[in-house]
Amino acid sequence: MAWTYDADPTTNPRDAVRLLLGDTDPDDPQLSDAELDYLLAQQHRPLAAAAAGAELLAARYAREVDLQIGDTREQASQRWQHYRALAAQLRRRLALVARPLAPGLCATREARR
Repeated sequence: MAWTYDADPTTNPRDAVRLLLGDTDPDDPQLSDAELDYLLAQQHRPLAAAAAGAELLAARYAREVDLQIGDTREQASQRWQHYRALAAQLRRRLALVARPLAPGLCATREARR
């Protein structure tokens, strides 16, 4: 799985999505470069791609179960809850950026720049 992060979210949309998702640790990669490229191609904006990525990660972690073996505990449900809440937060941010023009049409602040 190819995973890169150059810490340049201003000019690199993939880095922007990684930053919004908190997927910046090379020792704990969450989404591959190819997955992020797919989300960016579908959503066209880093904020929308990050929201879709958070939903994808919530779905991924929803399939896992919490485990406890002795004193060692792994709580996949916390990751599921985190990404579900993050997706909702990012969707709210998207709604604030969108501005209605007429019924069925909207523009974003990014598009007006």
